[in-house]
Amino acid sequence: MVGSGDKRIRCDSVNVNYAQVSDLIHAPTATWRLDILNALFDEEQVATICAIPLSKSGKCDEIIWRLDGLGAYSVKNGYRLLRDDLLTAANVTAPAYSNLVVRFFNEMWLATLPVKVKINMWRIANKFVPTYSILHNRRLNVNNDCPLCLSSSESIAHLMRDCSFGVIDRDSAGLIMASCIVPHYHVTDAFVAEVVACFQAITLAKELGFRRVVIEGDSLMVIKNVCSLTSDGSMISPIIYDIRDVVREFVSISFRFIHRTGNNDAHSLARVGRRQRVPSYFVEEAPSEAIAAAMLDLEKLVHLR
Repeated sequence: MVGSGDKRIRCDSVNVNYAQVSDLIHAPTATWRLDILNALFDEEQVATICAIPLSKSGKCDEIIWRLDGLGAYSVKNGYRLLRDDLLTAANVTAPAYSNLVVRFFNEMWLATLPVKVKINMWRIANKFVPTYSILHNRRLNVNNDCPLCLSSSESIAHLMRDCSFGVIDRDSAGLIMASCIVPHYHVTDAFVAEVVACFQAITLAKELGFRRVVIEGDSLMVIKNVCSLTSDGSMISPIIYDIRDVVREFVSISFRFIHRTGNNDAHSLARVGRRQRVPSYFVEEAPSEAIAAAMLDLEKLVHLR
């Protein structure tokens, strides 16, 4: 399973009626059967299981190396597994652990990553991101509620994970044809959230009968994965599989990366979704905030042309 620890599920009692993972899945909707999960596992394990994406188009099971993001074994991550096991068996002391942390950050600063990414990782790891929750814990007189959704405290996890996403369909002239707001639950990875939004956009276009579409998104990794001719064992692979399955039903479809500043309408829609937390669909319209953002995006596009 995803998350920390040994990634194994445990329960107090065994029910022989649910001996396989498929017994925990509602096949017609490709969703987890929460009633069974709640009866077998505790709340934390249920949330962890529900964070595993499921393919709606019947992707076959495959063996993956769970300690790698792409599901592929390499000598490098095999070595890391052995090293971690040896450190655990040797009961590494706090000073030694501190040295490992120092080494991690030293290697991170030397990595071939954009400087802004490394700085952001460092700030998050050290809790230097001034979210309202962190400021409140440091005894500053602030309300720690998230100012966008007002439904939870503004922690780092809430900002980066627990949010809604918005989808807007526009014609070639930039006019809104349809839009939707879909809150997502049990999503613990930003890339999973992005690829779920991509799948929702394609599904909406299909249900509205559009035959020639261009899908735009501001996650370059998701766009590359969807366009790739190969597959991997990453967390998002089941949803990528579903996207490729639906793509066959269009006469013409392409995927294009756009900068976040050119995707304001979808982000405005997501902000509306954080407040209402229920799915909403609109035909030839959208919430006023999203319409205003869409007009700004259209003006930018016209200016660039």
